[in-house]
Amino acid sequence: MFFSELDTLDPTYGLRERTRVDYRCPLIDPEHRLQERESAFLNETVGTTASGTGAALAAFTLRQARQAPALADYTTDVAHELN
Repeated sequence: MFFSELDTLDPTYGLRERTRVDYRCPLIDPEHRLQERESAFLNETVGTTASGTGAALAAFTLRQARQAPALADYTTDVAHELN
């Protein structure tokens, strides 16, 4: 999904070349979306967009999620870049 979103950026601004992801962020896998869609608690009590964000963050907290180094060409230390 990340790469398809990059393809939609207006080339005039060079955003594809400047877009970076923090190397520590968790990647949202299809299984994370599935977990959110199938969760009765999320669907009935909390409400969910089923984007997989919550499940990915939970997996990240448990140190089970894949992290963005898988996107090596697009990763950086975002906090350092911003500071």
